[in-house]
Amino acid sequence: IKNRNVEILNFYTWTRIKSPFLFTFFVIFKVWQLKPSATLSFLSAFALPVIMAKLLFFWREMRIVVNEDHYTSGIVPLFPYPKINRLGIKFLYPLADAIISPTNMAKKDLHENFNVPEKKVKIISNWTILSNKTIKTHKKNYDLIYTGRLVKRKRVINLIKAVKKLKKTKPDVSLIILGDGEERVSLERYVTRKNLDKNVKFLGAIEDVSKYLERSKVFVFFTSYGGEGFPLAILEAMALCVPILTFEFAGVEDVIRDGENGFIFKTTQEFS
Repeated sequence: IKNRNVEILNFYTWTRIKSPFLFTFFVIFKVWQLKPSATLSFLSAFALPVIMAKLLFFWREMRIVVNEDHYTSGIVPLFPYPKINRLGIKFLYPLADAIISPTNMAKKDLHENFNVPEKKVKIISNWTILSNKTIKTHKKNYDLIYTGRLVKRKRVINLIKAVKKLKKTKPDVSLIILGDGEERVSLERYVTRKNLDKNVKFLGAIEDVSKYLERSKVFVFFTSYGGEGFPLAILEAMALCVPILTFEFAGVEDVIRDGENGFIFKTTQEFS
């Protein structure tokens, strides 16, 4: 970032020890050192130490805003030390001045399961710059498209298995996958092993996904893990008028009206 008004503080240049507890100390120390009048924290890993710092330095004026852009009950089990995390959120989040939530379902979860007062939770939906893009008619070269990280909880393997099943009735069915991640190698091996190389293409991480979305018939979102909030990938596809086929996730009704601007499925069998 070439901006003299922005300073980046990197925990890993401060210490080589990768410990969540040491990271907590690092955040508290920096709050004490920098004396901010306001903080914006993303998710509990950053928010909890900041709220702790406010309690420790109670004589200072500091406003705290937390951006909890996932469904909290679903994302917490994926974090290190989930029980400690859950307790921390339950007792410390209510002390924040405001919490930003992506959907009504996520807001309800924070209120009912983590004791956060409803009046403190403000809904700010995700957005995409693709909404400003002029829609043009393009030849549809691909039947299905997925954009996003290639990690286990995104369940891309289930999407590929569904394509394998679809191939029995539509031999030339095509899927392009935009994105990268720890699962890519194993997914590519599965595609080769099942003779799907002509049907499934991996294009890696692409900065401008619009030209591929515009040339695809359907965008598929196979994630069903409980922590999904307001997926940017779905918004990008919607902005370019690409039909959405999505697995059910918490808050999906804030994004998709089933049968109107997309279709929601609950099982892999229902999809294929």
